[in-house]
Amino acid sequence: MLRQKWLIMFVAPIVFGPLSACGEQNIEDRPAVQREAANSASVSSAKADDLAANAHTDAAKRAGRIQFLQCAACHSVEADGPPKVGPNLNCIVDAPAGSKEGFNYSQAFRKAREEGLVWDTETLSRFLEDSEELVPNNAMTFGGVADPNKRDQLIDHLRANCASN
Repeated sequence: MLRQKWLIMFVAPIVFGPLSACGEQNIEDRPAVQREAANSASVSSAKADDLAANAHTDAAKRAGRIQFLQCAACHSVEADGPPKVGPNLNCIVDAPAGSKEGFNYSQAFRKAREEGLVWDTETLSRFLEDSEELVPNNAMTFGGVADPNKRDQLIDHLRANCASN
C-alpha cells in the first residue's frame, strides 16, 4: 500500500507530467488513465503530507515518553496516578511549585512555592537541567538532562498529558 502511494506520488508525475505538456490539453481532454493518475497523485500528495505530519507528531510523542522513563520510577503523570517517591506530575506545567495535593513536599519545595516559583516552560527546563541550582537542598535525586532538546521533549510530554485529560 505504501509502495503504491510512493509510486503514484513520485513516478506518475515523472511519467505523465511530460505528456500533459504536449498539446496543451486540460485534464478533461486527457485519456482516463492520465486523469486518474493526475488526480491520484494530488490526493496522494495531500495524504502523504498528512501522514508525514502525523508521523512527526507520533515521533515527538514517542520521544517525550522515552524521556519520561527516567522520571517514571519516582513520578506518575496520569490524571489519577498516585504520588510515588515524588509527586504526580499531571498538569504540572504552569502550576506553582509544591502544589500537588496528597504529597508531602520537602522544605525546599515549600519555600520555592512561598517565593512564587511556577513551573512554566523556562523554569521547568532550568530545573530539569540542574534541580539543585534552581531549588537548593531539594530532596530529589536527579542527575539532570543536559540536552535542551530532550528537556523540551520531556516538557512537551508533561504538557500533552495534561491536555489529554
